[in-house]
This record gives sequence, C-alpha cells and structure tokens, in this order.
Amino acid sequence: MEREFEIYSQHRKANRVLLVGPRGAIIRKVDYSIYVLEDPRDNSVRYVGQTNNLKKRLGGHLCDKQDYSFVTTRSEWIFGLKKIGLRPQMKVVEMLFAPVDRAMINERESRWISHFYQQGENLTNVHCIRMPRLYKAIRDSRINFLTEPLDSAIWTELFELQEIDRKEWAEINHNLRAKN
Repeated sequence: MEREFEIYSQHRKANRVLLVGPRGAIIRKVDYSIYVLEDPRDNSVRYVGQTNNLKKRLGGHLCDKQDYSFVTTRSEWIFGLKKIGLRPQMKVVEMLFAPVDRAMINERESRWISHFYQQGENLTNVHCIRMPRLYKAIRDSRINFLTEPLDSAIWTELFELQEIDRKEWAEINHNLRAKN
C-alpha cells in the first residue's frame, strides 16, 4: 500500500527553531512533531503521536508498562517487539513550527490518526479502540482527512459519533475503576 506523507523527516535534531534576539542572543522556540511508530517487520503504522522531543518520547514508549487506560494494545505490541530483539521505528510525518498553539497540535495529530486508520492501518492509539462508531465511520469515509475543512458535514457527523463513544467509554471506564 502506498502512503502519502505531506512532510517527512528523519532529522531528530530538527525539532527546534532558533531565533536571534537582542544583541545576537539565540532564543529557542519549541517545535512539535507529529510522528508515527512503525512495525519494523512490515513497516505498518501502529501508532500516531505528538511530541516536542522525539528522543525522549521514543524512550517513553520503549519503557511504558501501560498507558493507564485499561487498554494495553500499544504496550503489548512494543513488548512483543522487544521480546524478539526489535523496536518500533519512529518517523516524523509533519513538523509544526513554533509558535504553535495546543489546539492546532491536537488537530493535526487527530487528522493523521484518522488518515492512517482510513488507510487500513491497525493503530494502537487508545481512541481507535475506545471509539468504535467514530473509527468505523472514519474507515468507511472517502474524504482526505489531512485537508478536509473542520466545518464540513462529515466532520460534524464524526464529532457527534465521537461524543456518543466518549460517553459510553466514560461509563465503561468508571465501572472498571470501581472494580479495581
């Protein structure tokens, strides 16, 4: 399957912008990366995330025992890789240059999750598991999630499905916590 990446970079030190301030002082502004974790066995995308520090975030994934959500698919996948001497490959799919606000970072991450899920990737992102109605509609949709305006009818429908799934998961989560 062919993948489209709008922006693709393997430069791990390219997550900072240097600005020159008064008297030549260098001011660092943090950029954000939207990244994927790929399975090294088949190069399938298994996770989409965001970070301002790629090295630290990859280390976090490799050390995580759980994701604190009663959904352990990602940590089980990574543990399985480590057991056979492999580890996920991290690749940047989009750079968001500073200054950038949190809402834009979250939106771009959500768009990439939707894009890869629509392409048939078996993502381990918790939302893909928690929100079956939403992600079924995403997989069945034929829009370009990376560029479709947020005020379009399809996004309105998806936001409604997300709310239904979110309420259902909140109840399930509450019941699971009550048992523990």
